[in-house]
Amino acid sequence: MLILDLDETLIDDSEEMSDRQPDFRVGPFCIDQRPFLDSFLRSVSHVQEIAVWSSASEDNVNRNTQHLLPMVGRWRWIWSRSPCLHRLTPDSY
Repeated sequence: MLILDLDETLIDDSEEMSDRQPDFRVGPFCIDQRPFLDSFLRSVSHVQEIAVWSSASEDNVNRNTQHLLPMVGRWRWIWSRSPCLHRLTPDSY
């Protein structure tokens, strides 16, 4: 199984438009796929199951991975920050 980080690895998001048209939009965010992402995911998905991790919210992760799903066919699992334990520090009280 190959576990890939979504944010800043597979995609890059920004609330501001760049010089070119984004690959897709999720809410207010312009999403740019990394160069050659399509061919990479299609090639790897033939020999490995692919899972995705992200520190983003579950809703955001699900919407982004839906756009990438045609390149993979099936995600082994998708993990957002939702099931993670959030550590409290004295500064966070």
